[in-house]
Amino acid sequence: MKKVTLLSLIFVFSFKVYSQDSKLEFGLYNIGLGGVVGGIGALINKSKDEKPLKSFANGFWRGSIGGGMIHLSKITAGEIAIKEDYSYSWLSKASNSLGTSFVENATLNRPLLSEFHINVFGFNRIEFSTETKFKVRYKLMPVAFLLNTYVVATSKFEFEKTIASGELIFSSNKTVYTDYKGYTLGTTLVMHSNFIHNKATFSHEVIHIYQYYDYNFLNSFLSKPIYNSKLLSQFDFLYYDLQGAILNPLYLLEKNRADKYFDNFFEKEAGFYSNTITDF
Repeated sequence: MKKVTLLSLIFVFSFKVYSQDSKLEFGLYNIGLGGVVGGIGALINKSKDEKPLKSFANGFWRGSIGGGMIHLSKITAGEIAIKEDYSYSWLSKASNSLGTSFVENATLNRPLLSEFHINVFGFNRIEFSTETKFKVRYKLMPVAFLLNTYVVATSKFEFEKTIASGELIFSSNKTVYTDYKGYTLGTTLVMHSNFIHNKATFSHEVIHIYQYYDYNFLNSFLSKPIYNSKLLSQFDFLYYDLQGAILNPLYLLEKNRADKYFDNFFEKEAGFYSNTITDF
């Protein structure tokens, strides 16, 4: 019970992130998000004989640990620009994958170290199961894949930067967006051709990719109906990345609410970790 009380306080304090910009407060936001969705997911996916409070508490502390790792991964992503080195992208990706794996295990009511995954080159997900027998599985994220096909048709593929960073990177000097240096569509990153070497912008967009993974919990919440479906269960090679149904409306809500660009919470978080916040 003490764990639940302590972690609940962490979540309450995390809401202060809206008005303040400190590493501690953004950390608390990520820890709080991981903890709460971990607890809720554990309740949704618990077995019939498990007690609800115990399930929520276990999901909460496991998810909070994952949220802490996600916070560290975003700090590391900021080092890409500081050190001018894409290798920090791989380091932050490893930390982010570990954190999101912990949150996913929490939301699915699994032991903390039961399964791990890493997302590489946009829509590719590699899963590692350690609970009974070690297994490796490949899964494709269909929504991210479809969004990537649009980018492929309209932009130039940056092979060397993709290999160096572990993210799918394209470049273009034509887009529906104006006054941009880069943007992210799902898990694919597009840099303006004039700013293709700008690692601060790259770092900013990596945070947006991580925000996409922050909302993986929606897929865990829907795990039972998806895998109990005779039709959907046939496509075992797919990881149904449905988080856009929540993330995109939230982003638009923030965009419409914001007086300035970085008043949008998602842009503020990306700008904070990448040190790209400006007064506009």
